[in-house]
Order: sequence, then structure tokens, then C-alpha cells
Amino acid sequence: MSMTLAILASAAACAAPTDAGDAGAQYIAYAERSLEIVRAASTGNADKLAYIVSEDADFRLGAGDVGIPLGAGIEGALAFGKRLNAHSYSYPGWDYMSYPQDACLTTEVELRFMDGARSFSSTVKFTYSRGLLVSAHGWTNSLNTGLMNEDQANG
Repeated sequence: MSMTLAILASAAACAAPTDAGDAGAQYIAYAERSLEIVRAASTGNADKLAYIVSEDADFRLGAGDVGIPLGAGIEGALAFGKRLNAHSYSYPGWDYMSYPQDACLTTEVELRFMDGARSFSSTVKFTYSRGLLVSAHGWTNSLNTGLMNEDQANG
């Protein structure tokens, strides 16, 4: 194979986290990939990130009224994971009628991460293209939690 063909084949490759052909399964797979990225970034696992983060992926995590760019590629992912300082997460399930979709198309998922040590919550939109993360942009807010009823505390 010529060098040109090898480059074209590499550029056309898709690293989608699933081969499922429906949007619902893809949404869940990309949400789980986002968690995989945050876990790897939080623990400094650059080797894992190299397979699922684009080398020019853009990372930002604003707070208050200031947007904070954190860099690009693996270095940006590592800075993002450190700043996020997540101890838990949430994301909505796929509660809609599913439909056929190519897993290699541009896909966006939104997750919320909680930093209990500092009582912060960050909502982050992860954008993927051809299965690789191309951006993670989020915003951090103070987090207030509690129980709705005293009875919930006992059972």
C-alpha cells in the first residue's frame, strides 16, 4: 500500500465505542466513553487517552463568569481531569424512540460531575467525531444538596 493510501485509510478509520446501528445504544456508549476519558484523565493515564482523544481535542471548564481553556489533546485532557476533581457523575438515559444512526457521525453527550470535597457540580458537553473526542466544554457551579423530607433520612 502506498503512503498516500495508508494516510487516507487512517484518516477514514472510525474509533466508535459501539457498532450498534441505533442512536439510543450509541448515546449510552458515548456517555460511557466520556466516563472512561474522565477516569483516565483523573488518574493520569495518558496511554489510554491516546486511543480515544483527538490530538487537537479542545478542553474548557469555566466557573462563575470566566471561561477557562485547559489545553488540547492529552495534556488538555489531563488538566481537565484534574480540575474536574469528580467523585461522582450522572447522565440521563436514552428515554426516546431510537432510530438508525451511523456511530461515526458527530455525536454529543452531556454529563454532570460532582466534586463533593468542594461542593461543586460541573455540566460537560463531550463532542465526538469518528469515535474520537474532539472537545469537552463545561461549566462549574456551586452544588447544594439535601433531602426533601425528614422521613427519607430514615428509610
